[in-house]
Amino acid sequence: MKDYNWKKGLGFIAICMLIGAVVGGLFRRFEEGTNVETIVEGLKGMAPSLYVIAFILGMIGILGYLYFNAQLKKDGYRNEEGSFYEKHEKAISRTMVCATLCAVVNFTAMGVNWLSSTILSGLIIINIILAFVGEVAHVALIKKVRPELNADPFKVDFSRSYFEKLDECEKDRVGKASANTIIAMMPIYVFMFLFCYILIVVFKASPIICLPIGIIWGAQTLLMLYYTNKK
Repeated sequence: MKDYNWKKGLGFIAICMLIGAVVGGLFRRFEEGTNVETIVEGLKGMAPSLYVIAFILGMIGILGYLYFNAQLKKDGYRNEEGSFYEKHEKAISRTMVCATLCAVVNFTAMGVNWLSSTILSGLIIINIILAFVGEVAHVALIKKVRPELNADPFKVDFSRSYFEKLDECEKDRVGKASANTIIAMMPIYVFMFLFCYILIVVFKASPIICLPIGIIWGAQTLLMLYYTNKK
């Protein structure tokens, strides 16, 4: 306790209090506003745009796969210093992340507003297909370059099998990335609770909307403790 920087700690608390006061004031002003119905309609109107954004992300994932697969085929699917894969590994991963984002945005749009339009219903199905195919194509592409990573993406234990076949350096990188992801999730959970507070106070939503966030947060914490002690 002697080594703790109390000035820094008190300063942090003061900053949090200031931010809380400002956010609380904004909530109150927002609650007293007269444009609530307009905002609600605006949120509902976002859904079609989100479906289109999901479609674009899915197409980026698929077209990215086709491009990188063609280039890697010319390069002989080599994973050596100076090879195409070695130079563009990060770009390939970022492009293929678009497949995952396609699914996330698509289902977010469904949560905002399920629309019965035939065109949008077809777009929902197309986005699901694009996301699924993009994910599997990405794994297949990696396996062409790294045959030793021969885990089957259709199996339940795919992630574990894939991780176990990485070399020590890659395992270390994945571990650090996982830790950074968990750390980054903490402020996201707080933000989601604040967002739900707005929906509850302003749009008279049921407080039960906070329940899934709390369950996921709790599950993540328990799983982290379990696997930490297990290892």
